[in-house]
Amino acid sequence: VYGNFNWYQIVADIGNKPWMNSTDRIITTPRHYAYVKISEGCNMPCSYCIKPVLNGPLKSEPIETIVDECRTLAGMGVKELQIVSQNTTDYGRDIYHKPQIAELIDRISDIEGIKWIRLHYAYPTNFPKDLIDVIATKENVCKYIDMAIQHCNEDMLRIMRRPMSKDRLVALLDELKSHNISIRTTVMTGHPGETEEMYQELKDFITQRRFDRLGVFPYSHESRSYSGKHYEDSIPETVKRERALELMAIQREIYNESNLNNIGKRMKIIIDGKNSAGCYVGRPENSTPMADPKIIITSDKTLIPGEFCEAVVTNSLGKDMEGTI
Repeated sequence: VYGNFNWYQIVADIGNKPWMNSTDRIITTPRHYAYVKISEGCNMPCSYCIKPVLNGPLKSEPIETIVDECRTLAGMGVKELQIVSQNTTDYGRDIYHKPQIAELIDRISDIEGIKWIRLHYAYPTNFPKDLIDVIATKENVCKYIDMAIQHCNEDMLRIMRRPMSKDRLVALLDELKSHNISIRTTVMTGHPGETEEMYQELKDFITQRRFDRLGVFPYSHESRSYSGKHYEDSIPETVKRERALELMAIQREIYNESNLNNIGKRMKIIIDGKNSAGCYVGRPENSTPMADPKIIITSDKTLIPGEFCEAVVTNSLGKDMEGTI
């Protein structure tokens, strides 16, 4: 097991190989998309999280370095970039003294060959509003943002050490939706201090907001986190998981209703490959690889991974959809 920064130890242990002397990026995903890490570490004090302990404070890569990497990936045939870090929207604050994520995405969007750019792991507090303009106006920046809210109850957010009022959170979500930006979020159940009333508020919030994409995690008590040191893990595991399962059941119904409303609609999709049944798997603009809903396609025509097509939705499969080219 190696830590995040044990590069030299890894090289020493497996023995120097010819390819290790290359500085070229090696693609471990399907060839048509790649992950681009723009920073390491995080400065946020969330109670449950040990990422700052494991990865240290925010350390951003310079814009020019990232743009060069993205240009290299485009030259290798990559068409879709997944922009990632522990806190994407805080990018650049350490080296430019202000968030520069909007400038970075604007620069990347000018690279020839990059058809989709997708942002993951945004943080709602101090969300840079100029990023909304870039997402809304740049044709190859996906109308999609992955931004964990974790909760909506103000007392719970305070306990979680996430300084965000419910009114400001709702205003940000409304602004994103007003620009037709799909929102993927995650929430947490069973954090120390979460009462039944707080959970019901979260449940109602999810039911009413109808997030485009949603993940739910039961709280895990980490000894090195703020929670582990200052809070008692008092909520039974069964309660944490029951709450999480109930929220996911609500979200599955939201997926199904949304998919039924999409029947007959045309969508631009990217082909990721085939599933075990031999059917093609495609994704619309508001779906990231692996986690989000897919479109399952039966086609006599050979479809190539990375190919963009227009699909018509024909059926709902619950979370996923069926469609034809």
